[in-house]
Amino acid sequence: MSGEESLTNVNNLSQKFKQNVDLIIDEGEAKIGKASTIIKVEKDKIIILREGPIKFER
Repeated sequence: MSGEESLTNVNNLSQKFKQNVDLIIDEGEAKIGKASTIIKVEKDKIIILREGPIKFER
């Protein structure tokens, strides 16, 4: 969530964050130390909220 530190482990997510998302994909501790990519899907559009190690290509 905006204003919170970037996390590299799903276990450190706040309850507030968990209650406001539809899906969390947990692949364990981030191995490269960079926070995850966060996307928002609206109808047929993908909106990147934060770019992490997964790059978005059109």
